[in-house]
Amino acid sequence: MSDTHTHAMASFGSPIGAGGLRNLGALFSNRRRQVSERARIRRELMSYSDRELNDLGLGRSDIEAVASGRYSR
Repeated sequence: MSDTHTHAMASFGSPIGAGGLRNLGALFSNRRRQVSERARIRRELMSYSDRELNDLGLGRSDIEAVASGRYSR
């Protein structure tokens, strides 16, 4: 085996340390919170009447963009 191949195997096969697992757990936790918050925003806006949404300057077609943070005026 060449040195490059051996080095690639060694770096690929190295275990994730405790710090890496904590970071991975934090990533999953943050993602879960984001998904939950987007669902909450979506539910709340869907519960508004068309008139209430219009008062906010929104239409039903804007709800997904607002919930995902992509909405801009």
